[in-house]
Amino acid sequence: MTARPDRIHSPMIVYFDAIRRAGSIREAARRLNIASSAVNRQLLKLETELGTPLFERLPGGLRLTNAGATFARHSIGVLQDAERVRSELEALQGLRTGHVELVAVEGLSSDLLPDVLEQAREKFPRVTIGVSVMGST
Repeated sequence: MTARPDRIHSPMIVYFDAIRRAGSIREAARRLNIASSAVNRQLLKLETELGTPLFERLPGGLRLTNAGATFARHSIGVLQDAERVRSELEALQGLRTGHVELVAVEGLSSDLLPDVLEQAREKFPRVTIGVSVMGST
């Protein structure tokens, strides 16, 4: 069984990072495939333990407070370290796994990118790939 960073560390850190990335509890919950109420509970518990709000609650979503930005730096480091440990442990077992995030311009997304992603999936089936499509500016 392969350990994942979200299994090694407290759900509070994983959920906080997902909220930070998504900008909302609802979107973070959707990405995590977990109920919004569970994500919200973990955030409230974390804020209570730290004694400070980590996000400003705005009509259009959430924005990190100064304390949230400080905790974000910590959580990013913790999750990156956990991913590095997972990769090193899998390397000891001869496994090639991981996650790659790509950003591509719109022009590449319909022609070239699908073929490249398919080839990568065939060659590295245990590597997940996230893709964000951006405008040329």
